[in-house]
Amino acid sequence: MILDILTVLFFVSGFLLILIMIAERRRDVLHGRYVTKEQETDFERRAEGEGQMTDRDLLDPTPELPDDTMIEDVRFATRIRNVLSAAGLKTVGEVRETADETLLSFQDLGPGSIASLRETLGLPSTDGVRPSGKKPA
Repeated sequence: MILDILTVLFFVSGFLLILIMIAERRRDVLHGRYVTKEQETDFERRAEGEGQMTDRDLLDPTPELPDDTMIEDVRFATRIRNVLSAAGLKTVGEVRETADETLLSFQDLGPGSIASLRETLGLPSTDGVRPSGKKPA
């Protein structure tokens, strides 16, 4: 009788432990703390120096940059780079093609940031946002 009760308790505690582990993993996934195998490989590559440019290797944002230049390779302010990446923009060309109205809809990207992007990437505003301090002609 006691052995049966202990066996049931053992299985129930094991089941509860599994449920707790699943809940913790789900929480980590929801909060972005879960790392996929692909991300782990990318982290390892970057730790070895592959696939990542150092700050000295970053390109200055200029009108001469080719459209296929990756955003992560350009010396943008960290906030701007993070906003553009979070929005799914990967290349300078995609930024140049995106309307100001769309850029303004991104959280943490205001008219000043957009004007700066337009000025440094050499593209006039598509919706009337102009570089700071410049008056319309």
